[in-house]
Amino acid sequence: MSTSVAKFVELRMELFKELGEIKESTDINALKSATENFFIKETDNGFICWLAECDGQIVGSSGLTIFKRPPYEGNLYGLEGYIMNIYTIPQYRKKGIATIIVKEIINYVKKINVKKLWLHSSNNGRYVYEALGFKSNDSEMELFL
Repeated sequence: MSTSVAKFVELRMELFKELGEIKESTDINALKSATENFFIKETDNGFICWLAECDGQIVGSSGLTIFKRPPYEGNLYGLEGYIMNIYTIPQYRKKGIATIIVKEIINYVKKINVKKLWLHSSNNGRYVYEALGFKSNDSEMELFL
Protein backbone atom coordinates (compact mmCIF):
# COMPACT_ATOMS: atom_id res chain seq x y z
CA MET A 1 0.00 0.00 0.00
CA SER A 2 1.34 3.41 -0.91
CA THR A 3 1.92 6.13 1.67
CA SER A 4 -0.73 8.27 -0.05
CA VAL A 5 -3.39 5.57 0.28
CA ALA A 6 -2.46 4.98 3.92
CA LYS A 7 -2.74 8.70 4.67
CA PHE A 8 -6.01 9.01 2.78
CA VAL A 9 -7.45 6.11 4.82
CA GLU A 10 -6.16 7.66 8.05
CA LEU A 11 -7.77 11.02 7.26
CA ARG A 12 -11.06 9.31 6.31
CA MET A 13 -11.12 7.54 9.69
CA GLU A 14 -10.52 10.88 11.44
CA LEU A 15 -13.39 12.40 9.45
CA PHE A 16 -15.68 9.53 10.48
CA LYS A 17 -14.70 10.00 14.14
CA GLU A 18 -15.44 13.72 14.04
CA LEU A 19 -18.81 13.12 12.39
CA GLY A 20 -19.72 10.45 14.93
CA GLU A 21 -19.91 7.77 12.25
CA ILE A 22 -17.63 5.37 14.12
CA LYS A 23 -19.38 3.72 17.04
CA GLU A 24 -18.01 1.53 19.82
CA SER A 25 -19.34 -1.48 17.91
CA THR A 26 -17.51 -0.48 14.71
CA ASP A 27 -14.85 -2.96 13.64
CA ILE A 28 -12.28 -0.27 12.86
CA ASN A 29 -9.78 -2.71 11.37
CA ALA A 30 -12.38 -4.11 8.96
CA LEU A 31 -13.45 -0.58 8.01
CA LYS A 32 -9.84 0.48 7.41
CA SER A 33 -9.14 -2.61 5.33
CA ALA A 34 -12.28 -2.20 3.22
CA THR A 35 -11.52 1.51 2.71
CA GLU A 36 -7.93 0.74 1.75
CA ASN A 37 -9.09 -1.89 -0.76
CA PHE A 38 -11.63 0.54 -2.21
CA PHE A 39 -9.06 3.28 -2.76
CA ILE A 40 -6.52 0.91 -4.30
CA LYS A 41 -9.09 -0.61 -6.66
CA GLU A 42 -11.10 2.48 -7.51
CA THR A 43 -8.17 4.79 -8.23
CA ASP A 44 -7.64 2.50 -11.22
CA ASN A 45 -11.34 2.88 -12.12
CA GLY A 46 -11.65 6.65 -12.03
CA PHE A 47 -11.75 7.58 -8.34
CA ILE A 48 -9.47 10.60 -8.00
CA CYS A 49 -7.78 11.70 -4.78
CA TRP A 50 -6.34 15.03 -3.75
CA LEU A 51 -3.94 15.40 -0.85
CA ALA A 52 -2.78 18.73 0.59
CA GLU A 53 0.72 18.94 1.98
CA CYS A 54 2.17 21.58 4.26
CA ASP A 55 5.68 21.55 5.71
CA GLY A 56 6.20 17.99 4.43
CA GLN A 57 3.07 16.68 6.17
CA ILE A 58 -0.21 15.64 4.51
CA VAL A 59 -2.81 17.84 6.20
CA GLY A 60 -5.89 17.55 4.01
CA SER A 61 -7.63 15.31 1.54
CA SER A 62 -10.57 14.86 -0.77
CA GLY A 63 -11.85 12.41 -3.33
CA LEU A 64 -13.95 12.63 -6.48
CA THR A 65 -16.08 10.08 -8.26
CA ILE A 66 -17.29 10.84 -11.80
CA PHE A 67 -20.73 9.61 -12.85
CA LYS A 68 -22.03 9.41 -16.38
CA ARG A 69 -25.77 9.89 -16.75
CA PRO A 70 -27.94 10.37 -19.81
CA PRO A 71 -27.55 13.92 -21.16
CA TYR A 72 -29.98 16.58 -19.97
CA GLU A 73 -30.48 20.31 -20.46
CA GLY A 74 -27.29 22.07 -19.41
CA ASN A 75 -25.30 18.83 -19.30
CA LEU A 76 -25.01 17.37 -22.78
CA TYR A 77 -22.16 15.07 -21.74
CA GLY A 78 -24.09 13.73 -18.75
CA LEU A 79 -21.02 13.97 -16.52
CA GLU A 80 -21.43 14.69 -12.82
CA GLY A 81 -18.97 14.51 -9.97
CA TYR A 82 -19.44 13.62 -6.33
CA ILE A 83 -16.90 15.14 -3.95
CA MET A 84 -16.22 13.17 -0.80
CA ASN A 85 -13.89 12.96 2.16
CA ILE A 86 -12.92 16.59 2.32
CA TYR A 87 -10.93 16.72 5.52
CA THR A 88 -8.30 18.97 7.04
CA ILE A 89 -6.53 18.01 10.24
CA PRO A 90 -7.62 20.33 13.06
CA GLN A 91 -4.41 22.34 13.52
CA TYR A 92 -4.48 23.34 9.81
CA ARG A 93 -8.11 24.44 9.62
CA LYS A 94 -9.15 27.99 8.81
CA LYS A 95 -6.09 28.38 6.57
CA GLY A 96 -7.90 27.87 3.26
CA ILE A 97 -6.74 24.30 2.61
CA ALA A 98 -10.23 22.89 1.96
CA THR A 99 -10.98 25.85 -0.31
CA ILE A 100 -7.80 25.22 -2.31
CA ILE A 101 -8.64 21.53 -2.68
CA VAL A 102 -12.20 22.24 -3.84
CA LYS A 103 -10.96 24.88 -6.30
CA GLU A 104 -8.52 22.32 -7.71
CA ILE A 105 -11.37 19.84 -8.11
CA ILE A 106 -13.53 22.47 -9.83
CA ASN A 107 -10.71 23.34 -12.24
CA TYR A 108 -10.13 19.67 -12.99
CA VAL A 109 -13.78 18.84 -13.69
CA LYS A 110 -14.25 21.86 -15.93
CA LYS A 111 -11.49 20.49 -18.18
CA ILE A 112 -13.27 17.14 -18.57
CA ASN A 113 -16.76 18.61 -19.16
CA VAL A 114 -18.34 17.72 -15.82
CA LYS A 115 -21.33 20.03 -15.48
CA LYS A 116 -22.53 19.25 -11.96
CA LEU A 117 -20.70 18.69 -8.70
CA TRP A 118 -22.37 17.63 -5.50
CA LEU A 119 -21.38 16.66 -1.99
CA HIS A 120 -22.70 16.19 1.51
CA SER A 121 -21.47 18.81 3.95
CA SER A 122 -20.99 18.94 7.67
CA ASN A 123 -22.19 22.14 9.31
CA ASN A 124 -18.55 23.16 9.82
CA GLY A 125 -17.70 22.84 6.13
CA ARG A 126 -20.80 24.46 4.65
CA TYR A 127 -19.32 27.97 4.47
CA VAL A 128 -16.41 26.71 2.32
CA TYR A 129 -18.76 25.34 -0.34
CA GLU A 130 -21.23 28.23 -0.21
CA ALA A 131 -18.35 30.68 -0.78
CA LEU A 132 -17.49 28.72 -3.95
CA GLY A 133 -21.07 28.85 -5.27
CA PHE A 134 -22.56 25.57 -4.04
CA LYS A 135 -26.25 25.76 -3.21
CA SER A 136 -27.71 23.92 -0.26
CA ASN A 137 -30.50 21.38 0.00
CA ASP A 138 -30.29 20.18 3.63
CA SER A 139 -26.85 18.51 3.99
CA GLU A 140 -26.49 17.92 0.25
CA MET A 141 -24.94 20.72 -1.71
CA GLU A 142 -24.46 21.06 -5.43
CA LEU A 143 -22.75 23.29 -7.91
CA PHE A 144 -23.81 23.46 -11.54
CA LEU A 145 -20.90 24.48 -13.77
